[in-house]
Amino acid sequence: MSEYQIVMFRAIDRPLTDNQLAFMDRQSSRAAFSKLEFNVEYRYSSFRGDIDGMLRNGYDIFLNYTSYRYREIRIRLPSGLLFSQERLV
Repeated sequence: MSEYQIVMFRAIDRPLTDNQLAFMDRQSSRAAFSKLEFNVEYRYSSFRGDIDGMLRNGYDIFLNYTSYRYREIRIRLPSGLLFSQERLV
């Protein structure tokens, strides 16, 4: 049985600029992407792009889904975290 992975990014607040698209183009040679979305599927390898950089540079939501039951969702909050920087004990 082979591994299967889907990686998706979505822009919700606003479309990406041309400079942001140039950064996204360097993240994966297999991806289909636009100013609103970035999609790539892998069968025998995995995504090696800069997930946090892609969220900082335009996309708002990241989803990673694999056939071996790994799921990951990341959401960029425009104003950062709503909680104080103090550490809760």
